[in-house]
Amino acid sequence: MIYYLTLPVLSILLIAMQSIITDIIFSNRFVFEISLMAVIYAGFRLDLIRGVVLAFIIGLMFDYIGGVLPGLSAFVYMIFCLGMAGYGKNTRHRAFRFFMRFGKRTCPDDAVLSDL
Repeated sequence: MIYYLTLPVLSILLIAMQSIITDIIFSNRFVFEISLMAVIYAGFRLDLIRGVVLAFIIGLMFDYIGGVLPGLSAFVYMIFCLGMAGYGKNTRHRAFRFFMRFGKRTCPDDAVLSDL
């Protein structure tokens, strides 16, 4: 129960930290999506209900803080979480290879990804 009570406060802190890191380190030239990484992690590691609730709350807080259409990021984050939960069910290594192949296609000149 404490998980569901602390989730909105922690998601606001996560989104605030994300925007602070983007402003200070990258000078708004690069958007660093810590919230999306948290949603993908939730899809892999948490059970389905907790992961979807986490994705919905983070997306909703992101919508309210960012001033976007309410519910848009919440819907997209829930789709990401459901996709990762369906794809990564007991297959962590296969999911890791999926992301590495995706990275290899998007930036093929990277020396780290070219060895895969």
